[in-house]
Amino acid sequence: MNTKYLHLFAITIAVGAITGCATDGSDKTAGSTNNFTTAFSRTARGGAQIDASQAALADLVSRPQPDLRNQYAVFMAAENTLGKTANDVTCENKTLNRQGRAYFAEWDREIAATSDDSLRSQDQTRRENASARFELISGQYHETADAFLPYLADLRDVQMALANNLTGDGLAGIKDLAAKATTDAVPLKQALDRLSFEVDDGGDPLQR
Repeated sequence: MNTKYLHLFAITIAVGAITGCATDGSDKTAGSTNNFTTAFSRTARGGAQIDASQAALADLVSRPQPDLRNQYAVFMAAENTLGKTANDVTCENKTLNRQGRAYFAEWDREIAATSDDSLRSQDQTRRENASARFELISGQYHETADAFLPYLADLRDVQMALANNLTGDGLAGIKDLAAKATTDAVPLKQALDRLSFEVDDGGDPLQR
């Protein structure tokens, strides 16, 4: 694979990692629990994927083989996988927010239709607690999605630089970028850990 095709391959991988959010009308409130659980199960894979991308980058920079193409391909595959997870986090946050608005609007209608003052007050308290928890988790999803951006930008800068110069000199030129990626991976993993804690701490706020 010559430099021209490496460059084309890198562009294809980078573009493929950034996709739109599919909408099929299936994210109805009735399915919110499964969607929430599934959303987090996908997000939780991000920690291992970050480790895999870091390992592939370290192997490429610190233990270069005479032929760098295989190591470069492993690095690109790890970056692409992580990019898809980042896209999932962003899309899942949008879906959960839509579900939340519909869910709590329906709950408000039920509260308004309750004639017993005591039951209405109890339900209102439960609704407010669930809404506060939902906002907390939704905010953490948003923070996590934002934390992916600098790290993925670092990986794509490395990817494109090496696509144009996959040589020992090229590796020497991206050492600062690799160091920055290692630094930017830390807050991303911390954001994922916080999201994991919030989800595990109290269950699904869209489930009564």
